[in-house]
Amino acid sequence: MADPFAILLIHFKGDTAQPFQRSWYEELFSEKGKGQMLLYDWFLDVSHGRADLTGTKVFGWYELDLKMADYTGSGASPAARQAQQDFLALCKQKARDEGVALDDYRGVVVVLNTGRDLFGGPAGAVGGDDGQDLDVSGLSPAFMEQEMTHVFGLDHSKRADMPDVEYGDWWDAMSNLTPYLTPSPTRTNRSVRGDAVYPIGPGLNAANMLALGWFDETRLWKQSGERFSETVVLRPLHRLDLGGWLAAQLDDLVVEFRVPDRWDAGIPGPAVLVHYFEGKSSWQVADGSGRLGWGVGSSLRPADAPGDAGGVEFGYGDITVTAIDPVGLTATVQLDRSPAKVPQYFPEWWPTRKRWIEAGVVEIGSFFGTGVEIGVGLGVGVGGDGGVLFTTAGDETVLHSPNFEIPKVGLRVDAARLAVDLQQDFEI
Repeated sequence: MADPFAILLIHFKGDTAQPFQRSWYEELFSEKGKGQMLLYDWFLDVSHGRADLTGTKVFGWYELDLKMADYTGSGASPAARQAQQDFLALCKQKARDEGVALDDYRGVVVVLNTGRDLFGGPAGAVGGDDGQDLDVSGLSPAFMEQEMTHVFGLDHSKRADMPDVEYGDWWDAMSNLTPYLTPSPTRTNRSVRGDAVYPIGPGLNAANMLALGWFDETRLWKQSGERFSETVVLRPLHRLDLGGWLAAQLDDLVVEFRVPDRWDAGIPGPAVLVHYFEGKSSWQVADGSGRLGWGVGSSLRPADAPGDAGGVEFGYGDITVTAIDPVGLTATVQLDRSPAKVPQYFPEWWPTRKRWIEAGVVEIGSFFGTGVEIGVGLGVGVGGDGGVLFTTAGDETVLHSPNFEIPKVGLRVDAARLAVDLQQDFEI
């Protein structure tokens, strides 16, 4: 099904300049630009054909009863954000007054004859270009990729190890101004500094594609069962024309392969990428040595991961890149999963007399640094004695040695609920 946009050509009061012919805008946004590596092609490629802008139409020019000097939307303050939404609503109302049936379209893009602002969200996107080629255009495909995808519901993509960085994933279009943009092969204008005015790319990562329902899941490798060891050969994420898996999913982690070609021509080389999706954002995960672009030998599980101790086998999920073939366009990854095991007995040393109980969170058994939950642990104190409560996947409970040191790697559990489990299982 098509997802057409209404493109509204808008100018502020008294500024009637029209920098480009209508056909220029039609080719940028609609199927009239098919084959030119512009927005129509980008959305088709990064959605496995599911985001189709066919039917997108350009309307206007329309003049607002608002001078540019009176517009206060630029910036990140709450007042500026509200002014942006008010401006977008004003533009949409102007189009409706001119007879445009906006409800017939998946989204709206307001196109200005100036680079006054650039933003996007569920209500629509805004960008502009005065045609002077002084800097990167607010209507560059790279910028519009992100702003229009905001309309579909995504937020900026981020890094798991730097959660406060707003544009953290340089391989993804939802991290605007990534250094991995590439010049357009068809709109080759250069700024006064020599920069590409209309850069394109990069692509959209697999976690974002899955969140939007844009991934062809017949091409997604998925785990079967709790324990497995599989070798998976991946093809470049957006190459539907090549046979094989385009991504692999291990629990909440999605593994993909990217190569420096087409939308990704600006990335530094072939790389395996790992993400998970949380909230409205994808989160990029580094390998055990901190590399974001995984190469041969990269693994999620660092060398100092906890092993088995005291009768407890820690569960793990392991992702290792074993080969990358830049000519054959393949990446080979080893995916292993072993669930946690705990002894199903109560040690003789554990007290059964009635005592008070304290419970506090102990963080165990996650994929390192990602918050993806694998097992559950809770530090428990009963009187002056201490122990550790483990729960298995079947929600069974067992107490183990008080002398065992639990590694802390990022997992939250409900201490109160597990404390109740203790009271049911023991005379305390």
